[in-house]
Amino acid sequence: MEERHPPIRSGRPRLEVDFALILRLRDVENLGWSRGAARYREITKQWISRDTFKRRYYEAKATKSPLERVIEELEGKLKTWGTTERRQ
Repeated sequence: MEERHPPIRSGRPRLEVDFALILRLRDVENLGWSRGAARYREITKQWISRDTFKRRYYEAKATKSPLERVIEELEGKLKTWGTTERRQ
């Protein structure tokens, strides 16, 4: 499987669904680090440590989707558009 985002450290290659799966286990199912990692292992049949699960969760939280970037850009334009309209 070809990776889009190669891991910073060598180790188990990431699945394409890693971020979505980890976010779902942690945020939606409200599992802790150890239980989230155990559930991840059950679903994917690949071993992952609690620390790796935790690190990838924080990476997923820091990563913004292209849609989020566009929304932020448009909100910024709306804010500046509103301020330039008031000045005239």
